[in-house]
Amino acid sequence: MTSSRFSQPSWSDAIAPELQFSAETDHATGCDSSPAEIILSSETQTQVCDDVCRRPAPQAHPCGVFVPENYEPNYAYPLIVWLHESGKSERDIVEVLPMISMRNYLGLALRGTARVNGDGADGFNWSRTRNAGLAFEEQLHASVRKMRRDFHIHTERVFLVGAGEGGTMAWDLFLTRPQWFAGVAALGGRFPWGRRPLRQFRALCGKHALIVADGQHAPSHAQAEQVGRLLYAAGLEVAVRAPASGRASASRPLLRQVDRWIMRSIGGCL
Repeated sequence: MTSSRFSQPSWSDAIAPELQFSAETDHATGCDSSPAEIILSSETQTQVCDDVCRRPAPQAHPCGVFVPENYEPNYAYPLIVWLHESGKSERDIVEVLPMISMRNYLGLALRGTARVNGDGADGFNWSRTRNAGLAFEEQLHASVRKMRRDFHIHTERVFLVGAGEGGTMAWDLFLTRPQWFAGVAALGGRFPWGRRPLRQFRALCGKHALIVADGQHAPSHAQAEQVGRLLYAAGLEVAVRAPASGRASASRPLLRQVDRWIMRSIGGCL
């Protein structure tokens, strides 16, 4: 069955106004050459390191961009959109994307929409209010469009991956905008049962989902299987996993499973 559900117009310039975003190709970053490059933007800080660039981006939503090892401009890369756990930030991408793969993907991480109360000044969470969700959709759409101008992205292979509360946000975003993504991986996080999750079931058919159970928080293995059965009945290709540690955290073994799941989803060989 053919479909244009992941086609380039999904990430066209037609939906949202342009946002400033600091993501530039290797020859223009001003950083020392490195096998993989990570670009972080923030409002106030400018710092250059061996493999990390932090640049001021006034009026831009803070973000991180991962450029894979030996980036080849003529190859269309899958894109991983990473949504961090509660208490972390877009700087998570420094550790997370290399643990998924150093070569296979471009990566994009955006900062959570709400600051976490407490001592951690750099900790953020995800607000689930309608206004915050709409604003985040605009920010993500503008950021991916900007990345498309700087890097070669395969627009039919955009995967959404979230951990913990980022997994909850990933479900919300994926079920609201299924036409944007090839699939979603929720490493923990609550499924939005009360928000008519299959209201766009026609656009969900044929997508891919990886659901990771959490022995300490939602979802339990039984809950993950319940979500999996619902999505499978709606026509998605579903995989349910229970990590050996019992905790659906962003660990290397679990993130390597994300790599294998994406490669299988796009028909790649391992």
